[in-house]
Amino acid sequence: MKKDGYGTPPNNAIPLNDRPPGELAPIAFLQLKPFQEAAIQWPIHEVIRYDADDSKRKTMVCRLCDQAIWFLVDEEGHPFTYIYDVDIKPLIVAHIRQLHSERVLINEAGVFQGLDLDYDTSPNGGSDGYAH
Repeated sequence: MKKDGYGTPPNNAIPLNDRPPGELAPIAFLQLKPFQEAAIQWPIHEVIRYDADDSKRKTMVCRLCDQAIWFLVDEEGHPFTYIYDVDIKPLIVAHIRQLHSERVLINEAGVFQGLDLDYDTSPNGGSDGYAH
């Protein structure tokens, strides 16, 4: 019986992993690109939710699953300041990849082709909810 890790190369000896912490491999950028493009079109809308103490919080919510993706204000109603490409887009990408990746249409070359969405976009169905 061999010891755990014995005979296995260290993680940084694998070329794909040999980079500083926090740096993404070029292949990761290619794999994320379709999801980043999908994030721009992802259906979201603003909802006011009530906390346990009946205080209101403005929240941006996914129209497909009603999950909160980010808050617009803190618990006291003060607005957060976000930079879309730095703060918001990564949250939408993470949400899509965790819960809705099958709805992102990607061709064999890894290129984004569109979204497979089935929800009501009519005025009676709610706000248009698209991220811009």
